[in-house]
Amino acid sequence: MRNEKGQFIKGHTSYRGGSVVRKCLVCKNEFKAKLANINRGKGKYCSQQCAWSYSHLKLKREDRNCVMCSKSFYPKSAPQVYCSIKCGNDSRVGKSVNAQHIITDEIREKQSRAQKLKYKQGFVVWNKGLKGFMRGDKSPNWGKIRLDMRGENNPNWKGGITNDTLSKRRNTEYYSWRLKVFNKDNYTCQICDQYNGYLHADHIKSWKDYLELRFDVNNGRTLCRACHYYVTFKRKMPEGSLWGIRIDKKVG
Repeated sequence: MRNEKGQFIKGHTSYRGGSVVRKCLVCKNEFKAKLANINRGKGKYCSQQCAWSYSHLKLKREDRNCVMCSKSFYPKSAPQVYCSIKCGNDSRVGKSVNAQHIITDEIREKQSRAQKLKYKQGFVVWNKGLKGFMRGDKSPNWGKIRLDMRGENNPNWKGGITNDTLSKRRNTEYYSWRLKVFNKDNYTCQICDQYNGYLHADHIKSWKDYLELRFDVNNGRTLCRACHYYVTFKRKMPEGSLWGIRIDKKVG
């Protein structure tokens, strides 16, 4: 709040909400805390040291022994089991493909001792007592084609909303026909002789009118994007056009 001269009046509350005097939860000393911080759940401690001390008292952590080197240390977090980054790295030696450490007999012995110590301290594997694939075993249907889960038997079935043309062009028979056409023409456009690049497998007799020739290799020809665009729309493809790139695979 300001007076007639535009000056702040003593005892006013600023736009940030002002500040109040509070007692620290740890040392009981009084300090000023901003109302904005109090509204966000902060402003409980007079310093970072008191905040750190309170978190230690709340979690009730005690000194523990490192599972690698057996050195006594005070954990900074509840799940910490290694006294340093070096011990943590040594515990992972040999378990990663990118590990660049030399595996020595001493490190192997430390790893073995660390794993045994974990179980002695009450460590429980997350999948203990579970059965089947949750335990790590492969599903009995692993790698098998589930014919009983196709069509109406599938829980994601929506009544056959995919049109016939799209479903036919997405199956393995169409992709096999497309590859055979490329091999027949040696991956070369049959109009401009372009080799490799973005190639299309075009039907000489239309897909719509000649159903029996849809997957006939002799009814297919290899075209580049520009030639296929001209055959389809009877005009030159605009410069910088992305037509045909998103739906086709680049060859070569």
